[in-house]
Amino acid sequence: MWYPIDGGSLPDEPVDGGVNVAVSIKPENAPPATDLSDWIQTEKDLDVGHALTLGFAPFSADEKGDHRTIVLDAMRTVDKDKIRWGVGVRFTLHAWSESDTIKGSVALVAAQASLNLAYTRATFQVLGYTSPDLASKLPGFEEMSVSNYAQLMKALDACREIVLKAPAEDLRLEPVAISVPVAPPEGKLHQGPWHIFHRQG
Repeated sequence: MWYPIDGGSLPDEPVDGGVNVAVSIKPENAPPATDLSDWIQTEKDLDVGHALTLGFAPFSADEKGDHRTIVLDAMRTVDKDKIRWGVGVRFTLHAWSESDTIKGSVALVAAQASLNLAYTRATFQVLGYTSPDLASKLPGFEEMSVSNYAQLMKALDACREIVLKAPAEDLRLEPVAISVPVAPPEGKLHQGPWHIFHRQG
């Protein structure tokens, strides 16, 4: 099963008291740009425990209520060993509600946020693309709504055209996901047996 990772926030040493998934990530091990597949768009719904384990930081782990982190990757990818490398755009949506259940997709969270049923924080990342052209196509909103969802979909279409036509010298593949045999434990803030750490050297 593939889970998105925020490689810059993962620990580089094993965590005591758990089953650790060691990931060796070295820039020199990245596949060549010629191995990239066609454009794909994926969403992964993460609870708080998953989000923290994978390197994503939600609002606050101490807040009561329902927390979800949804990672939408729109990019070209190639799988090598247990690492998925990619080039494109990552949209990360953190959502929180004190009294309602957060729905597990960007579109549904947008609807909840528009009805003031959920609080949101949205971030964009350009991964693996060195030209500034891609970043200029991304919208600038930081909170989710139905109107912002339409902007997001339009922006991803524009980014797709840029990445598919990009010369190989503008592509620097980055690790975007990891394949693990079993899912991490739900609702456990690093208290369960499932941890990831990565080695850069």
